[in-house]
Amino acid sequence: MEQGVLYTQKARHQAEFHARVHAKALAAGYGLRRTNNGVELSVWRPDETRIFCKRTDQIEKELDKQKRELRERTAAIVNEAANHLFAQEFKHIVCRPGCIEICTLFGLTGQALPR
Repeated sequence: MEQGVLYTQKARHQAEFHARVHAKALAAGYGLRRTNNGVELSVWRPDETRIFCKRTDQIEKELDKQKRELRERTAAIVNEAANHLFAQEFKHIVCRPGCIEICTLFGLTGQALPR
């Protein structure tokens, strides 16, 4: 082709070139998306993306499990400290029949008020 003709038809040739590149990328399994500046080729094929998504799911599940265990351990520590403090503060109280469950929970059953 002559250079002048090539120059005058550059838009058509450029479009043909991009169409070929896009067709080959799509045939290879890559995705394309339009942007303000043209078209972007995806970095990962869908099957490659699924591998990373599975790993992300595994990591998030493990993180949730560890958070739940940490919350449970923290709650147990706080409850134990509160129970101990309660027992120390109120060990001198006589447990009455109406509060047997609470007194038993804190280990106060049968303890008498010092006189």
